[in-house]
Amino acid sequence: MLRRGLVLLVGAALVVPVAAIGVRSARAQQPATAPRPAAPYDSILTTSIRDIQDFWSEQMPAVYGVRYQALPKSHINAYTSKTDMSSITDCARGGATYKDFQHNAFHCPLDMTVNFDNQDLFPGLYKKFGAFTLAQVLSHEWGHVIQTQTGTEFPATVLAETQADCFAGAWVEHVDSGDSKLLQLDPATSIQVSRACSNSATPSAVTRRTRARTDQGSTASTRSSKASRVASHAAPSGRTTRR
Repeated sequence: MLRRGLVLLVGAALVVPVAAIGVRSARAQQPATAPRPAAPYDSILTTSIRDIQDFWSEQMPAVYGVRYQALPKSHINAYTSKTDMSSITDCARGGATYKDFQHNAFHCPLDMTVNFDNQDLFPGLYKKFGAFTLAQVLSHEWGHVIQTQTGTEFPATVLAETQADCFAGAWVEHVDSGDSKLLQLDPATSIQVSRACSNSATPSAVTRRTRARTDQGSTASTRSSKASRVASHAAPSGRTTRR
C-alpha cells in the first residue's frame, strides 16, 4: 500500500501504443452527469497494466511454478471522492469512505483488486514526476498481487512492502532493459530517484531502488532470470528507447 509522503520515482517520458486492457473508473455514490474526462496519463496506465500482467504471466510460472491469474478490468479501479468505496473493493467494508483511502493505492487480497486514488494521488504524482511514476506505483501494487497468488507474503508489513518493491523492480528492469514489447522510455530520459527520498520519514512502500541490477554476461537469459533473481532475495524461506 502507498502512503502519503513516501518516496516515488521521478517519471520519464513514455511512448505507448493503444492497448486493449484498461482501468475501470469506480462507480460514484450518485449518478454521474457526465463521464470522467480522460486524464493525460490514461493510455500509459492502460499499456503499463497490460505489460505488467504480460510480464508476470511469463515470470510467475518460471519462478514459482504457478500460473498467473490476470486481473480483469473490473478488478482494477480508479476512485475519487465521489466513489462508493464498498462498491469496488471488499477492503472498504464497514463504512470506509474515500477519506480512508485518500492519497493511496492498494491491493485488496480479499477480492484481488488493485485500486488507486485518481483524484489527488495520481494527478499529483503525474504533475510532479511524470507518467512512469504512476506505472511504478501500480507495479508495486502488483507485487502484492504476486505475493497473494504465490503465497509468499511476509507477516511483517515492512518485509511485505520490501518484497513488493523487489517484484516491482523486476518489472521496471524489464522495461529499462528494453525487453518490454509495449513500453519504451525516451532515450534522453533516465529513471532517477526523487529528491524526496532524502525527506522521507518512513520506509518507502514504492521502490527506492527499483532498477534491478543484472550480472555481466550474456543477455540471452535475462527475461527468464530477472524475476528469479528478485524472488530469490524476496521470498520468505526493474531505460528504454523510443521505437
